[in-house]
Amino acid sequence: LLTTLASSMSVALESARLFVETEQRAAELAIVNNISQAIAQRLDMQGIIRTVGDKVRDIFDAQVTFIGLVDHATKMVGLPYYVEDGTHFNEEPFPLGEGLTSFVINQRKRLIINEDFIAIAIKLGAKPSGSGKICKSWAGVPIVAGERVIGIISLQNYEREKAFPDSDVNLMTTIASSLGVAIENARLFDE
Repeated sequence: LLTTLASSMSVALESARLFVETEQRAAELAIVNNISQAIAQRLDMQGIIRTVGDKVRDIFDAQVTFIGLVDHATKMVGLPYYVEDGTHFNEEPFPLGEGLTSFVINQRKRLIINEDFIAIAIKLGAKPSGSGKICKSWAGVPIVAGERVIGIISLQNYEREKAFPDSDVNLMTTIASSLGVAIENARLFDE
């Protein structure tokens, strides 16, 4: 009787896990679809970036959201979208080199720091920006267009560690892919 009960419980738990996973996937697909529709209606690059940045801010638990674009000719990174605590800032472009943003762009891979931020950030050559508040969690994913990394989407949470689980970063990566296509389309339209 106990063996049968244990087997039934095991099947029920697995079914519940799969249901939650399916629901989460459906929610993520709805978000990506919503963002894709919003950016498909725009052909101006700044409008696309602002639309995606605002949507990302609505989705994730972050006090800082920024989208950076790299100019490979000048080796400079501009921040056309930088919002901290709901306030938009105009940050100055900075040289591509050391630091977290440059790491993501140069390495062509995402970077998630969910604990020990200061130690890891210093090791990667990070320099303070924005208000100077020290974040506890940082996530950055590359924006890729074709074969080139053209930028980064980054989130920062300075209230808690472990703010960006893998599921969030996977969703960010999908959003960054959509943004890369939209930016490339806007550039082609401009040309």
